Amino acid sequence: MKKAKKETKKKIDSFYPVLPLRDMIIFPGMIAPLIVGREKSVKALEACMKKSAKLVLLAQKEVSNDYPKPKDLYKIGVIGNIIQMLKLSDGTVKLLVEARQKVESIEVIENEGYFEALISKIDDEIEEEGLENLEIEALTRSIINEFEAYVKLNKKVNPEIMVVLADLKDPRMVANSIVTNLFMNITNKQALLEEKTLKNYLESIYKAVIKEIDILKAEKNVHKLVEDQMKKNQRE
Repeated sequence: MKKAKKETKKKIDSFYPVLPLRDMIIFPGMIAPLIVGREKSVKALEACMKKSAKLVLLAQKEVSNDYPKPKDLYKIGVIGNIIQMLKLSDGTVKLLVEARQKVESIEVIENEGYFEALISKIDDEIEEEGLENLEIEALTRSIINEFEAYVKLNKKVNPEIMVVLADLKDPRMVANSIVTNLFMNITNKQALLEEKTLKNYLESIYKAVIKEIDILKAEKNVHKLVEDQMKKNQRE
């Protein structure tokens, strides 16, 4: 008999400085290098380092927006820790951030020239033992197998990622690592971040990997057709 699932829980936390992300989505457990140049973002980093070194990472809905307002940011993001930070001579800041947990921004306000967000930390749905766990394991294996095929087709992805995946035990960490290495648009990656259950998350990533493989194969076929046509024209 299939056991019930524990519901996703939200815990209201506190206000944290916000770093708007222009062209990327960061998933929990991932470490990301960032270069920050906008005045509001630099001030948020400065405030962050004076407090707890924690900041909220929220993606912008429009990549081209240089001056986003609170309504221009997605509500679901992550809270992370600054691991390293270096201010450069031109005023930009290089930093290394580790995303810790998925959060929802309840309210975003402007405080002394930067954004702060009141957040609720989201504890993902916990799967109980039984059939559901078997489905999770099967989905995880299927995703890894398909992703391996994707890596072989896409030369932009470092094949060493497969070694990393082999050492991961948590299905969500496997999924987060894979989706981070998929060349998808921001909107689609944000949708994956907002998935509320592990099963739905894995199913969505499986479909995304299959789609990306199909696209790569189609691109390869197009390139071959063009090359064949060029060779034919040269012979003529």
